[in-house]
Amino acid sequence: MRIVQVANFYTPTSGGLRTCVEELGLGYLGGGHERILVVPGEHDLDEQTPSGRRVWISSPRLGGGYRVLTARDRVRRVLDELRPDVLEVSDKFSVPWLARWARRERVPIVLFSHERIDVILRPRVPPWLPLRVAADVVNKRLSRLVHSVIVASEFSAEEFRRIGAGNVRQIALGVDLGVFRPAVADPPRVGGTVHLVMVGRLSAEKNPELAIECLRVLRAGGLDADLTVVGDGPLRTVLQRRAEREAHAADRATRVAAKAEQKARDVEAAAEQLVREKAEALAKEVALETERKAARDARYAARKSRK
Repeated sequence: MRIVQVANFYTPTSGGLRTCVEELGLGYLGGGHERILVVPGEHDLDEQTPSGRRVWISSPRLGGGYRVLTARDRVRRVLDELRPDVLEVSDKFSVPWLARWARRERVPIVLFSHERIDVILRPRVPPWLPLRVAADVVNKRLSRLVHSVIVASEFSAEEFRRIGAGNVRQIALGVDLGVFRPAVADPPRVGGTVHLVMVGRLSAEKNPELAIECLRVLRAGGLDADLTVVGDGPLRTVLQRRAEREAHAADRATRVAAKAEQKARDVEAAAEQLVREKAEALAKEVALETERKAARDARYAARKSRK
């Protein structure tokens, strides 16, 4: 079977979406299928990679270093040439116009939902905007345009299930246990400094400031703890200034993806708490994205019980 993936917001060096589609490609190849990835790039390029063929289409750059496929006629011509058996789309922005092509060519189209509309847009729109209502309208249309919606967690599935979409399939993510090993090699130390680690992109939708706030709360409660941040992004300077001002955290971010990956492995091996616990939860297929929602629900329940 020939599977063609189309993904906006794909960068040449890093990013969760890039990791996801590349790992999927390896899985498709391992299953005996042909995989072709179509992504926006600085120049046109057709190349072979370990996870399958990759077709770059020259596209304009947006903020944050991302590019978006705007030459729709060119993308459709590429799809006409590729003649996929299945079309897999990794961003909601492209589904409506790609669905028209898929319907005309009688090709099943699948949406991989990597983000929630209401969550990713909340930091970018005025607080009075009824974002949930708008997201529901968009998601109703999207779910009707595709054969299936693939999500990785209950948190991701919730925005489709609340509108009654019946074509949602949840496939939990895991971790590479050959790289991250959650088993504790040595007994935990009693006393001493607790080392926390945050590994991630320093952008608004990731809420990286919560890690610094978490450290502040722990230290205010008398716990001797420190925090190492491994990552980069548009909020790096802001977070560095806050960390320096509060004297609570050290930013050891690196701009080179390969070095960042190795640094993450090294830091994870030494951390007492945070990364090990999260890796273990992921290995058990626990959706960590639900943590913030659970915290809000707990606060609501506590307020209700006091009334």
